[in-house]
Amino acid sequence: MRTNFSLRWPPALLWATAIFYLSSQSRPLGRRWPSLSSALAHVFEFAVLAALLHRALAADPRRRQRAAAPAFALTALYAASDEVHQLFVPERTASLAEYGLDLLGASLGVGLRQWWARQPSRRSGAGARPS
Repeated sequence: MRTNFSLRWPPALLWATAIFYLSSQSRPLGRRWPSLSSALAHVFEFAVLAALLHRALAADPRRRQRAAAPAFALTALYAASDEVHQLFVPERTASLAEYGLDLLGASLGVGLRQWWARQPSRRSGAGARPS
């Protein structure tokens, strides 16, 4: 199970790196806030990060039932650091509204990941791949 656990962290770390890269851009979507595409991007970015973190944390069977809170907390901390990071990027600022969208995404990501993990086909050992 150790290999399975260690293989689940790289996707979350790569996704966090991609978020950091996008946050380093002055205009990653070519527009300024508030645009619908920017809002959706924030929700999507942090939903995926939270789901990947939940997946990595839930790989340890002893923590599987308690992975949601740490996944959300790590995502919230990363989102806060992302907003602080944007203070140092030209044409970007920190925004509580964007942080709120990030938290919305984190909630959706953790919720969807928990729902996905509870599906009967995910729990049965007969031919189902581990979630």
